[in-house]
Amino acid sequence: MQCHVLMLQITVFKFGLINQITNTKD
Repeated sequence: MQCHVLMLQITVFKFGLINQITNTKD
């Protein structure tokens, strides 16, 4: 379960980074 939560947090973090980069570019 702990590992699953960690993977979920990493995915959210990555999506957040991509969203930030897209926002900055746009």
